[in-house]
Amino acid sequence: MKASRYNFFFKEEGLLFNAVTCGLAQVLPTHAPSIEAALNDPNDQNLSRLDTDIKEKLIEGGFLIEDDVDEDTYLKAIFNLRRFATKNFELTILPTLNCNFNCIYCYEHKRNDRMDENVRNKIKEQVASLTEIKNLGVLWYGGEPLLFPEIIFDLSDYFIKYCQDKNIGYQASIVTNGYFLNKEMARDLKEIKIKSAQVTLDGPEVVHNVRRPLKNGGGTFERILANISESADVLKIYIRVNIDRGNYTYLPQLLKQLKSAHLEKKVQISLGLVTTISEACRDYEENCLRIKEFSPLELNTMNDLIKEGFAGFYFPKPIEVSCMAVSPQNFVIGPTGELYKCLETVGDEKEIIGSINSISLNNLNFISPNLAKWLSYDPFTVPECKHCEFLPICLGGCPLYHLKQSENYNIGLPCRTWRFSLKDVLKSQVVFNV
Repeated sequence: MKASRYNFFFKEEGLLFNAVTCGLAQVLPTHAPSIEAALNDPNDQNLSRLDTDIKEKLIEGGFLIEDDVDEDTYLKAIFNLRRFATKNFELTILPTLNCNFNCIYCYEHKRNDRMDENVRNKIKEQVASLTEIKNLGVLWYGGEPLLFPEIIFDLSDYFIKYCQDKNIGYQASIVTNGYFLNKEMARDLKEIKIKSAQVTLDGPEVVHNVRRPLKNGGGTFERILANISESADVLKIYIRVNIDRGNYTYLPQLLKQLKSAHLEKKVQISLGLVTTISEACRDYEENCLRIKEFSPLELNTMNDLIKEGFAGFYFPKPIEVSCMAVSPQNFVIGPTGELYKCLETVGDEKEIIGSINSISLNNLNFISPNLAKWLSYDPFTVPECKHCEFLPICLGGCPLYHLKQSENYNIGLPCRTWRFSLKDVLKSQVVFNV
């Protein structure tokens, strides 16, 4: 046998973690020397010194593997199986690139447009050609998609009927600024099988209203919070907080405000790192945190969430595909029928991979250079990533960052926060037993 090259042994804390399986073990001080010896040099003598049950647990957790196992080959095989699986198809649809907000860090190229009937009919035709899939997933996005809910209802009605007729599973969700997401709207969305909504709050009212005001400068926090309180009984609400240097110190105040609204058992909260990967917001770069700075903030916030009674915790999980944008079963459809592979490129004409009118989503009859770069992306060839011990729980992070490196963007590596906080995350896992 041999030791996995993706083991992390934090001896002082008594924690052993494997990044391939995400197995976590607490190690007693009396067992630490024999375990450490076996993992450093798994020869017959060292292995024989292990208690039988401990050896079995080390094998079960992936800490010890057979000599003929190539972990990197295994990871790449799983990556390709998931990436090129044909049973699931995912569409992100933007009814508009228009928005009623004027967020200070917005990366999108806003347009005063809306998806017309011709584009909607073409989308329906394309979905009808997906005869071999078993599941269809749809994410509604924008701009602000609820500016034109009739587009969402029209397409959703078709998707639902088609999937029912063909015995295809159907799931849908929406990303919205929350301004129009009152209880009535939430109920309407639930009727068309939208089960969850992601809504952004960037801090307490005084902070959020500066960062995410209406186009006319008006505040939005009070109305969004009221809408969340109403709709959380209808839809699963995920609150996202976009973090940069301007608002991270206000996170405790936001949590207290959400708890005062009795939302701790009704919503889940996550942090997003504001980046400047899009040309539309390059002038905001000095306000952005690096991942190494963001990592402890994320961990401390997750700990605070648990202490305040909010649901959820984050723990490393094996990543099969770093982002489904690299899959031929995943597309973003803009308001005029233009196609993209990544949400952060919407509205950028240089990133369009084709049109709903020219590309068959079912068999990819045409592969443009922009599409080819996504479908050929391989995290296992990235020099900084392929030998990294965090590879199984990162897979290179966001592919767009790597693709942009060739365009001389000074954006650094998109490492996940585990690289800087793994030990403390594992300690929190044990302390909170979540």
